[in-house]
Amino acid sequence: MIYDLNEINNDPFKDKTFDICIIGAGAAGITLAIYLKKNFNILLLEGGGFEFSNESQEIYKGKNVGHEYFELDTSRARWLGGTTNWWGGWCAPFEKCDFKKRDFVKYSGWPIEKTDLDPYDKEARFIVNLPKNPQSINYKGWNDILEKGDKDLNEFKFRWSSPATNFRDKYKSELENRENITCYVNANLTDMTLLDNLSSINNIEIKNYRCKVFSAKAKIYILATGGIENARLLLNFNKQSKNGIGNNNDLVGRFFSDHPHFVTGSFIVDDHITKVFASKKPEWSDEFRTTLFRPSEKFQKQQKVLNFGLRVEPSLGLYDSILTFKEKIRHILCSTDWSRDMLGNRCHNDGAIRVVAEQTPNPESRITIGSEVDKLGLKRAVVNWKLQETDKFTFQKATMCFGKLFVERNLGRMKIDDWILSRDTKFPGFPQEVGGNHHMGTTRMGATPYEGVVDKNQKVFGIDNLYIAGSSVFATTGHVNPTFTIIQMTLRLADHLNTTYSTV
Repeated sequence: MIYDLNEINNDPFKDKTFDICIIGAGAAGITLAIYLKKNFNILLLEGGGFEFSNESQEIYKGKNVGHEYFELDTSRARWLGGTTNWWGGWCAPFEKCDFKKRDFVKYSGWPIEKTDLDPYDKEARFIVNLPKNPQSINYKGWNDILEKGDKDLNEFKFRWSSPATNFRDKYKSELENRENITCYVNANLTDMTLLDNLSSINNIEIKNYRCKVFSAKAKIYILATGGIENARLLLNFNKQSKNGIGNNNDLVGRFFSDHPHFVTGSFIVDDHITKVFASKKPEWSDEFRTTLFRPSEKFQKQQKVLNFGLRVEPSLGLYDSILTFKEKIRHILCSTDWSRDMLGNRCHNDGAIRVVAEQTPNPESRITIGSEVDKLGLKRAVVNWKLQETDKFTFQKATMCFGKLFVERNLGRMKIDDWILSRDTKFPGFPQEVGGNHHMGTTRMGATPYEGVVDKNQKVFGIDNLYIAGSSVFATTGHVNPTFTIIQMTLRLADHLNTTYSTV
């Protein structure tokens, strides 16, 4: 059943001990609740309501002190279903190389491998509603243009669920009807109390938006509130451990990562290429005209770069172009800055190059808590997102590699943006896309407590009955959107809990 804690007058948790308590009803929390064994008595808590509300969303406000970044209350959704209420539906699994330790990437390497997640691929596809033969986000025209593959850059295919799967809409009925799941919305986790020896969570404190306080007890707890919020909550819970729960080695909140998204250049194509596009004009409703490329593992090792996705984004004007290649060159030579209109949009070009990359694992890129508190009495998050020299180098090499391919295949001309060619490590800010709102790494997985916050089974080191779900446990980020991997890892966590705690 689903209940609204704002409308509860009595204490629904009194004299009850649940088998498993899941905090957060987004992609990870809902998936876990559905796939745990039905003999478990499960408590599922969601801090938001059934719909968007300013009262709940305001809890996500915070401060940014690092590289220019999104407002924290606009980059994640705080109601039943979590950020699946907003996501775009792009899906792809991580690659084998993403899990490996790389000598040229400090702090790289997971304690699990891609093969540990592969068994959950089929079920993850079902959960996010990928069709049996899903269409890929790759414009077919480029296959004809390139004619053959490249040894350094390979085509990469995203899949997408369209419309993007909303977990509230898909699973609300099941949550209401499952007898072993009790879900409360407007139920905010505000504290965790450890046993005296600090080895286990004894009980948790929950508040509704009327600031009525409840205490709930379970045998196993799973924190699944998102890449920023998981860390913020653990750091706030410091009444028994001064640095926060699970933070004996000062790793909670560190390694905050996103996927840097930046346009790195633009291009014009030769007349024979224009003809190819003219013959393959997409429907105006076709949102996905992009072709994506990724680097070979050999290229990554040779160039000492991170994994990335290079997106070739033709403009709609290319399909109706009446200008010849020479005329486009003339327009560019007679203008400045590759010709931009008053809104900053490039004119007289045929498309843009955008790179979306893995971020270097960086302990100084982090989430901390400040002095400002929210309505519930918890200190707000402070984000210090930091990009490094390796990140800039990856963007440079990705762009130069495609530029070389552009010339070798006689496709036309490419203009690389000035910031890419500069020697400093500075990245641009808005109005660039900047990032993907993919919050990762803040409770990372490690082989030992000195390398991560959770072990290979997502259990917090040093706490017997606390697990963490979601992308905050990612040790590295790859270059693909995180939702599909979140689902795979949550299914794996469900298997672990079902096996380890067949009877709790």
